[in-house]
Amino acid sequence: MKWVVDPSRPLNRSRDGEQLQLFWLLCIAVCGKNADMQARCLQNLLQDCSAYPLDWLLAEDRQGKLESRLRASRIGQYTRLMGAIRGSQGIVLAHAGVEDLERIPGVGPKTARFFLLYTRNVRVAVLDRHVIRWLQQWFEGVPYPVPRKKYRQWEDIVLWTMEQLFPGRMVEDVDLEIWTQGRRSITVLPKALI
Repeated sequence: MKWVVDPSRPLNRSRDGEQLQLFWLLCIAVCGKNADMQARCLQNLLQDCSAYPLDWLLAEDRQGKLESRLRASRIGQYTRLMGAIRGSQGIVLAHAGVEDLERIPGVGPKTARFFLLYTRNVRVAVLDRHVIRWLQQWFEGVPYPVPRKKYRQWEDIVLWTMEQLFPGRMVEDVDLEIWTQGRRSITVLPKALI
């Protein structure tokens, strides 16, 4: 099927427009959910799609079919997803920055940064539960979820910690390793500390 995305392999900096839209839809769908399950639901949602996926969903919305399509896919968070899909209209995903993406209803700092980290060469950190759990090994009082007003502060701490513990490694590589190991409940340590 054309509309398949593997959440365990998010990095791709050469996505075309269709692939960017598909990955953006995955990013907004996984918020607070299991990535593998949401990828399957997204595939179900797009089973009849024959165009760019975000554009197709916006056209379905204009015809009054978006909510019923979302519900039939069992993707969940219908109100938030409808707001995020509608709010994505007119956004040029290939050039949008953190602030542009965060202005979309239902899109927060984690979602915006996740999309950018895995589609461009940017220095951002995704403060999801896996990264926060990892950071709590090194610092006390790390909140989860991180309040929006404190996101930049904790993001800087995460980036600094990654640079100290994994010198020369790309943020997205460390992030993906933390996520992968966190799914298995294994502590991620730099090789120098093992």
